Amino acid sequence: MDATKQHSCNECRRRKLRCSRDLPTCVSCSKFNRHCLYNRHSNSPLTRKHLTQVEEELRVATELLRALSPELDIHSILANVKNGFSVWEIPELGRLRQNRQDPIVSDRNFQVPQLLPVAVSEDYKSTSENPRPVYSWDERDHKAIDGMAITDRSGYLGSHSSVAVISLVFGGYSWGGTLHSPVRRDNASVSGAKIEHYLNRYFETYHVSYPIVYRPMFWAQYNQIVPRPEIGWDSLMYTMAAIGAFMGATDPDNQDDLVLIDKAKSHLNFELLETGSISLVQTLALLSNYLQKRDKPNSGYNYLGLAVRMAMSLGLHKQTDSSDNLLEQEIGRRIWWCIYVFDCGQTITFGRPLGIPCAGIDARLPLNISDTELTAASECLPGEVQEPTIYTSVRLQSLFHLLTNCIYERITSDPFPSAKELLEWDTRFIGRWKSLVPDYFQQDKEVLQPFTLAHHVLHWRRKNLQIIMYRTSLLKKVFRRPDDEPLCQEEEEAAEKCLRKCSSTIQSMAALWQRKETTSRMEAWYTVFFLVPALLMPLVCLRNDPLSAQAQQWKQDILTAEQVLQRLLHICPIATKILELSKSLGADYVASADAAADLLASAGTDESPMSQLTHLHSVLWPLSFDIEQQFL
Repeated sequence: MDATKQHSCNECRRRKLRCSRDLPTCVSCSKFNRHCLYNRHSNSPLTRKHLTQVEEELRVATELLRALSPELDIHSILANVKNGFSVWEIPELGRLRQNRQDPIVSDRNFQVPQLLPVAVSEDYKSTSENPRPVYSWDERDHKAIDGMAITDRSGYLGSHSSVAVISLVFGGYSWGGTLHSPVRRDNASVSGAKIEHYLNRYFETYHVSYPIVYRPMFWAQYNQIVPRPEIGWDSLMYTMAAIGAFMGATDPDNQDDLVLIDKAKSHLNFELLETGSISLVQTLALLSNYLQKRDKPNSGYNYLGLAVRMAMSLGLHKQTDSSDNLLEQEIGRRIWWCIYVFDCGQTITFGRPLGIPCAGIDARLPLNISDTELTAASECLPGEVQEPTIYTSVRLQSLFHLLTNCIYERITSDPFPSAKELLEWDTRFIGRWKSLVPDYFQQDKEVLQPFTLAHHVLHWRRKNLQIIMYRTSLLKKVFRRPDDEPLCQEEEEAAEKCLRKCSSTIQSMAALWQRKETTSRMEAWYTVFFLVPALLMPLVCLRNDPLSAQAQQWKQDILTAEQVLQRLLHICPIATKILELSKSLGADYVASADAAADLLASAGTDESPMSQLTHLHSVLWPLSFDIEQQFL
C-alpha cells in the first residue's frame, strides 16, 4: 500500500474531516475544489543537534514577526492554528493582509497573470470557481443582433468583463425568438447603387468614430481614379458597405449587411494570410468590429488578432521620422491607433488579457486635423486645430487606454485593490486623462451633430471603467450585516462614486435621446452596452434598501433608464429584454408617486445578501475578488 494513502490529506487534517485518501485528489477536496496534498511522513532525527537547530530557527522567526508586526500576539495566533484555523482566517492576520503595503504600480503598462476567482458556497466557505475553458465554439450561423456575447456560444468570457454583467441580468430568462432572426439569403444580392449608398452611410456614421480608412483615397480608388490595391481591397469595400448597412440602419428589417459581409468573406482566403498590406489590415480590423456587434465575439476576436499581428509586421506600431510621404505615415498612425482602441475595448468587454502591450510601441497619436490639411503633396505636417475632427475621438480613446490599462490589469489580478488604491489611481490616471481632454471635447460641451455619439461614447467609456472599479465597495456596503464593522472612509467614498457614475451615465443618455428624432443601430448599440452596468447598480441598491435616503434618486435613475430603453425597442431587440428584466426586478420597489407611501412601509428583498452575492459574484467581481475575505 502507498505510504501516502495511510494518512489524510493536509486539507482534511486541518479541517478535521474524514478523508477518503483517494489519489490524486480526495473526495472532499474534489468537491470543494481545494488543493489536495499528501505529505510524506518522515521522522525527524531525535538528536540534540537537530533540536537546537529547530529552537534557533523558531527564535529567529519569532523575533522577525515581532519586528515586522509588534502588535501581533504570536502565542494567540499559534493557539488558533493548532485549533484548526487557516492562517488567513485569524482576524489579526486578516487585518494585516488587508493593511499591507500598497503594491507598486508603474506608469508603464504591465501585464499580470489572471488568477482564479472565488465563489461562495452555502456554508460561507470560499471555493475556487474559474470560468470554464471553452474547447470549441461555432458562430457560423449565429445571427443574434445584440452584439454583446450573452449566449452560451460566446466562448470564454472572463467573469470580470463588462459583458458578464449582461449575462447576469439575463440569467434564467428565456430569450425566445426575439433576439435571433435568421434571414434567408439564398441568391440574395445588393445592387451597386445600394452599395454606394451604404458606403456613404459608413462615412457618415461609423467613420466619424473610427477613421481607419482615409476617405479621399478610398473614393479615388472606388471611382478608379487611382489604382486599387491588388490585395484585400474588394473585401474592404464590401466590409465597409456591410458596416454602413448595419450600423446606419434605422429599419430593423434591413438585413443587407448579411449579404454584403458574405461577399466580403468570399474575397478572403488562407493564401491572403501569407501576404501583408494596409488594405488587408483595415479589412480584418473592420470585420472584427462588425462581427463583435453581430454577436460573433470569438470570430471578431480572431480577426482582430490577425489585424494586430499584420499591422506589427508592417511596422505600423513604430514611429517614422522620415519626411517622405507624410500622408502615408499619418494614415498608418490612424490605422494603428484604431486597432489599439478596438483591442482594448474587446479586452475589457470579454474579460481577456490585453493583446497589445505598450512596451515597444512608439507611434505618435494621430493629429487632430481635417483631411484637407494634409495631402499627398504636403511637405510638412500641419498644426492641430482646436475643434472636433473625425480624429479627435480615436486620439482621446487611445490616450484613455494608455493611461488606464494599468488599472484594468490590477482589478483583474490578485489581490483586488483596496478602495484607497482605486481612489488614488482614479485621481492619478483618470484625472490625468481628463486634464488632457481639450476644452471643446469636455463632457459638458455641446459638439456638432456628426461628433455627438463619439463624444458621448468617450465619456461613457470612462464612467464604465469607474463603475467597474468601485462596484465592489458599493456591494460591500449594500450587503453589510448589522454586526459588521463599519466601512472605512475610502470604501464609503468609492461606493458613492460608483452610484454617481451610474446616475451620470443614465442622465447623459437621457439627454442624448431627448434631442434625437431618429435612431440608428450604432447609436442604440453603444447606448445599451453602457446602460446595463449603470442600471444594474441602483436596481440592486433599491431592492436591498428601499427605505434609504437615496432611494428616490435610485428610482429616478431606474425610471430614466427604462425610458431610454423604450426609445430603442424598435431597432435594438436586446433592449426589450433588458426593459422586461428591469421592470421585473424593480416591480415592487420602483413605485409611482401615488404608491410611494405604500413603498415606504415595505421591507427590502427577502433574498439573503449571501444568496445574492453567490449569483452576483461570478459576473460582477474581477477574477481575484474573494467574498470571504471582503465580507466575512
